Amino acid sequence: MDNNEFYKELVERFYENKASDKELEAFFLLLKEGKLDGYLLDKMKTAAEAEEKPGEENPVQKKKIIWLVWRRVAVAAAVILIFFAGISYWFNYHKSKNEIARNLKQTSIPAIVKHQNEITPGTNNAILITASGKTIVLDSANRGIVMQLGTMKIVNQDGLLAYNLDSVNEKPALETAYNKMETRRGGQYQLALADGSKVWLNAASSIRFPTLFGSKERTVEITGEAYFEVAKDAARPFKVIVNSQAEVEVLGTHFDINAYDNETTIKTTLLEGRVKISKGKLTRYLMPGQQAQINKNNEIKIVNDIDGDEVVAWKNGSFRFNKATIVDVMKQVERWYDVDVVYQGDKPDGHYKGEVPRSVDISEMLKVLEVSGIHFKIEGRKIIVLP
Repeated sequence: MDNNEFYKELVERFYENKASDKELEAFFLLLKEGKLDGYLLDKMKTAAEAEEKPGEENPVQKKKIIWLVWRRVAVAAAVILIFFAGISYWFNYHKSKNEIARNLKQTSIPAIVKHQNEITPGTNNAILITASGKTIVLDSANRGIVMQLGTMKIVNQDGLLAYNLDSVNEKPALETAYNKMETRRGGQYQLALADGSKVWLNAASSIRFPTLFGSKERTVEITGEAYFEVAKDAARPFKVIVNSQAEVEVLGTHFDINAYDNETTIKTTLLEGRVKISKGKLTRYLMPGQQAQINKNNEIKIVNDIDGDEVVAWKNGSFRFNKATIVDVMKQVERWYDVDVVYQGDKPDGHYKGEVPRSVDISEMLKVLEVSGIHFKIEGRKIIVLP
């Protein structure tokens, strides 16, 4: 077998996740030397063409394909992704993480050297504002009990703030007091409410909530984006007031609310259960897989067959795009990397599909997009999208 056939077969076996340990060693070594670039590109083009269906695209504004260009791989990364239209390929990460890292070490592939001024991704960080106005920084450096109210302990640990009630019979002091958690751009956090409900707060968001819910209902207020897993309690409906405008009411369910100020609609996406959406006198009910969109004219539109994985990808640690515009993509980039995005000239056309870990530095994120023909310039914490 000559080198050409060997390289082609090696890429094919890697792509199909059938490569042996020795073949993985050879793959990463040849990848480092740049000898597989053409074969990888050919494979991705073939797969992308196979996925395209004629008649679905506007010939002027064609759907763009996101590819992750293979480059030097850090041992710490241990996650390899291939992107092309409609397909996001994960290299068996959870199963083979240690094996991949071991093979990378054996081939002595150097880690990626970060630039001194590299813009790093967001982290688990937030601010808790108590009813008395006290501000508590929530991050990895401030762990343990941050406050105690009677028998209730407020505990901060590993990106999660939990309101733990030791005894349901003895209510804590200030039971009607409201706390507020805020994340800024470049931050996210989790919250476990006193009733057992769980909330994931995305970047540039907030939630206002009582330290202990009353006997009739459970009400919280949010801005930005939050994902909820509500504890079932038929006697006490759970209500979410969104931007002081709309209301979402549930008994026990999983759903996401996206209500950023720079979005054109307030979106509520239901993954499990049933919710009621109210805006003024309008009321709509959602079933799993549906999304309610409230526009600036106070109209409620119900959209079916929503990609739930795309909606909650941020909660699961990734960017996931399915027919997203460059504006949609860069709004997420702004919030997570705490940067400002400006467009030089006309905004690029096209739609994007693919998945990128939220753990990558911004240069890696932008390289994914650059392969599709868009170019960027970084000036401090400003990202300029070039024509």
